[in-house]
Amino acid sequence: MADKMKRYRWMKAGGVFLVAGMALLHAARADVEVTGPDGRRVLLKDDGTWRYLDAKDKASAKDKEPAKERPKLAGEAVLRLERKTEVGTDSCRFGLQLTNNFPYVITSFVPTFSAHRANEVVYDSQTAGFFALKPGDSQSRDILFRGIACKDIARLQVVGGDRCVMGELDRFTLVEEGACLSRVRVVASELVHFDKEVTEDKDAKGDKDVKGTKDAKGDKDVKGSKDAKVDKDAKGSKEVKGSK
Repeated sequence: MADKMKRYRWMKAGGVFLVAGMALLHAARADVEVTGPDGRRVLLKDDGTWRYLDAKDKASAKDKEPAKERPKLAGEAVLRLERKTEVGTDSCRFGLQLTNNFPYVITSFVPTFSAHRANEVVYDSQTAGFFALKPGDSQSRDILFRGIACKDIARLQVVGGDRCVMGELDRFTLVEEGACLSRVRVVASELVHFDKEVTEDKDAKGDKDVKGTKDAKGDKDVKGSKDAKVDKDAKGSKEVKGSK
C-alpha cells in the first residue's frame, strides 16, 4: 500500500512538472526543456506536444549550429599624389607616395602613369616601382614628363601594374587584368585630376555584347517587317490598278 502511495505521489509530481512546463510553453510560445521526476529531460513543444530528449537530439542540435566564418584579412594599399613641380618651361615632375595597409609585404608593384592633355589624348607614360614595402610603411617616388608643362597636363591616370607580387599574387599566378591595381586605392588630388584605370568586368562586357546583338537583330527584324509591309502595299496597289 505504501509503495502504491509513493508511486502515486511521483506520478502526481510528474504531472505537476508537465503542467507547469505546458504553462510556460504557452506563455513564451517556444520550445522549453524541463526535467521530469525521473531525471530525464523533456522537450515541451509550442504545438502542445512533448517528448523525451536523449543524447542524439543534443548532438544533432549542435551539428545544426552554423559554422563560424574565419575573419577575412582587411587592408589596402593607398597611392597619393604629394606634389607637382615645374621643371624649366617644358617639363613637369610629380611626387607619389604608396602606403601599405595590408598585413603582408608588397614585394613588387610597378604601375604606369599616363599624362593626358585636356582633349584626353595621352601625351606620355612613365613607370614607377615600389619594392619590399612592409606593412604600415610608405615609399615615395618621382616621375618626370619632359616636353610638356604642368599646366598642359589635365589628368594623371594610373594604369597597368599587373604581374605584381603582393599577398597570394605573384608573377606566376594567372590573374585577371587589373587584379593588382584593384588592391590600390588612388586618392583624388587638388593638384591635377588623379585617378586609376577601371578594368571593365568581362562578364558584364559579354552581357552588353549579347544585348547589343539582340538589339541589332531586333532592329533588323523590324526593318524587314517594314520592308515586307511596303512591298505588300505596293503589290496590292498594282493589283488594284490592274483590275481597273
